[in-house]
Amino acid sequence: MASIDTDTEHGTTSAPSPAAPFPLTPAPPFARRLRLLKWITVVVPGVVVFALEITRHQLIEPFLYAHGGATRLPTIPLEVGNLVVGLIAFGLAFLFSHLVFGVIEHMQGRLLRRNAELAALNAVAATAGASLQVEEIVAHAQETLRRLFPRDQVRIELTPPGGATPAADDGAPTGGEAAVLRVPLRAPGHVHGTLSLLRPDTGFTPSERRLLGAIGDTLGMAIENARLHQQVHEAAVVEERSRIAREMHDGVAQVLAYVLVKLGTVDGLLAAGATEPARREIETLRQAAERAYTDVREQILGLRLVTNGAPGLAGWLRTYLDDFIDQTGLDACLDLDDLPPDALPRAHELQIIRIVQEALSNVRKHADARRVHVRGTVDQGSLLLSVADDGRGFQPDAPADRPGHHFGLLTMRERAEALGGALTIDSQPGQGTRVTLRVPLPTTGGHRRDADLVAAR
Repeated sequence: MASIDTDTEHGTTSAPSPAAPFPLTPAPPFARRLRLLKWITVVVPGVVVFALEITRHQLIEPFLYAHGGATRLPTIPLEVGNLVVGLIAFGLAFLFSHLVFGVIEHMQGRLLRRNAELAALNAVAATAGASLQVEEIVAHAQETLRRLFPRDQVRIELTPPGGATPAADDGAPTGGEAAVLRVPLRAPGHVHGTLSLLRPDTGFTPSERRLLGAIGDTLGMAIENARLHQQVHEAAVVEERSRIAREMHDGVAQVLAYVLVKLGTVDGLLAAGATEPARREIETLRQAAERAYTDVREQILGLRLVTNGAPGLAGWLRTYLDDFIDQTGLDACLDLDDLPPDALPRAHELQIIRIVQEALSNVRKHADARRVHVRGTVDQGSLLLSVADDGRGFQPDAPADRPGHHFGLLTMRERAEALGGALTIDSQPGQGTRVTLRVPLPTTGGHRRDADLVAAR
């Protein structure tokens, strides 16, 4: 496919807006012309035949009968008159059919050329949407455009954020040698660069300018989407690094500071010859090192879960709970109802597993519990997930008695609110703790194919 040569519906050369996609049914002017042509092909032949028959019966035959011999005109047989009328009818029918078929051929050609335009636009859109990397989008688009326009030189120039955009060109020949067409790569509120085509001999037709304008809008939207995805990814990385930094500060860093203080105490006791108190302090150091090791292993497990592509929320929870049992020796169980397919997007599952991790970490560090129960169910279009223990409980509204404990609860609430849900904490001293997360399920599917939450016990 070299270049696509067709006219627009009303002669316009402006590119269609990205918000107005190509119609799947014929445009209203085209449909009206098609209906008009249909009625013309039905009505016109009937009217012509009727008019010829009226003329023959009312004018020609009476004239021949009345004046055949009285005025010394040659007598014309009726068969000859009928033959003449038939030849006239055939000639008119032939001309009319030729005209109708010409119109049909013209309309068919326009439809075929428009289909070619749509195919070209779809090819570019498919290659542009196959990646979320701007460099790959540009490379794939240039390759596709070179196949669509083999006699043209294709180049895509990107504009840095905030940079100036090269001026557009209308594609008219310059100096009779070459024509350059530049179209902007537009997105709502942004222009990400230009698409340039250099044609060595002739200029660009209005339909080519319209098609390339639509391709420019498609590429602009694809680049905008890729850059937004990159920004979201970078924000997520920054947020996760901040979370890890907070967890290390509240866990490992404080334990190491405690170890350093205790090492100074042990050094002083050994210098004074108090070996028995020094041994007790060393045992305290050993316990602190075990807690630090458990914290680090818990964080490593959490990072591994969200990067190894585990199959859905149930798989994540099962894997994490098994490791939690190995670390703590607690009697822990997982009880989950089924979720419909594609119930939760992956991003929501990651946030939910983080909330459960924090809740179980609090059980390990603060609850002094013997049993913990993780329960998930679907209620009125929402996922209800609870973590309940039989530990010593606490007063949620009381000032924090342990560093980082209430900060962890605040982080859990923030994650729940980011999902459009809510987190409630039901606890009293001596009566255990229940943390309940309610997350609304999306009303539309299609988020994930492997997010089917199966019963896991």
